[in-house]
Amino acid sequence: MVRGVPTPLIDILPPDTPELQSFDVSVTEVEHRRPLGDYAQSTVKAYQRRYRKYVEWCSEVGYQTGPDFITTEKITEYVQFMVTVERYMPKTIVQALRALEIYAGGAGKDVSREPAEAILDAWVVKLRELKILAPKVRTTRR
Repeated sequence: MVRGVPTPLIDILPPDTPELQSFDVSVTEVEHRRPLGDYAQSTVKAYQRRYRKYVEWCSEVGYQTGPDFITTEKITEYVQFMVTVERYMPKTIVQALRALEIYAGGAGKDVSREPAEAILDAWVVKLRELKILAPKVRTTRR
């Protein structure tokens, strides 16, 4: 146990989670706010990495960090950054969107991915035009 938090939760929550920084938090509160639930360990680690990258970006641009401060507008701006500056591939961006959606949901926030997905869709079209991504392949049989 670290500061009264059961070890399994430490594996799920990222180290900068406020619950892990406080001595007074009850296990019930941690369980309730746990954003990643019962995902596979590799998925949890991937979402934690994406969340940490988002927190770094927020710090760099002067936004408050933490799940309580995730908004649709910030997610959209972050996706724009991932596309124009970092040039991440679409799968990485989708993973980041899912991670932020989960962390926001864990903080009781309802955010929309739609504006960010519009930017992502345009990025996918551009990558296909540049032949960096394969053309969309039909997966259903006739």
